[in-house]
Amino acid sequence: MGKVQKKPVDYAGWERQEAGKIRVGSLLTGLDLFAREIERKWGAERLRLLVDDNLREKFDRQKYLLKVAQYEGAVEDVEEQVRRMKNAYAALERAAIAAGADQINPAVWEGVLENGKVVAIVRDTRDVQLVANQVARGVIVWSMADVLKLIEAQTFANDIKEKFPGSKITAIGGTGAGAFDDLDDDSI
Repeated sequence: MGKVQKKPVDYAGWERQEAGKIRVGSLLTGLDLFAREIERKWGAERLRLLVDDNLREKFDRQKYLLKVAQYEGAVEDVEEQVRRMKNAYAALERAAIAAGADQINPAVWEGVLENGKVVAIVRDTRDVQLVANQVARGVIVWSMADVLKLIEAQTFANDIKEKFPGSKITAIGGTGAGAFDDLDDDSI
């Protein structure tokens, strides 16, 4: 009985084949984890703002090339652009360190909303204004007390979380438009 030779996986037309989808999904997940680690140190969407215009443009162009590879390229194109995207993040980080930029305070949690706005959550209400003044990049700052009040008001979501421990909220219906129409002053 002879040796069985493994055939290399053919990723052509990857978006229509499970092997290609799995490979691209794995590559993008790895990039996402890499980017999250960078954002954990520097803040969500903040690092590109700490470097000069030319480097920021190169980073943004690389982001665009990755998107093009995802939607129009082969698996090998995605692999190459993911590798280059990681290099782009590393270049931003090196430039920020060389410029003497400060990493974010680990007591501040940041995330990006679907609309692109950055939200920071701080532990103590006294830190809200301090962090808002420090970041000066349009970040929406919440205290843990604010978040707890918001969660407390979500009785339906709380009931679901209680009945199904570990469940994740994937969407919340309604736009919230008009929620504050009846307020005539700064009584919030």
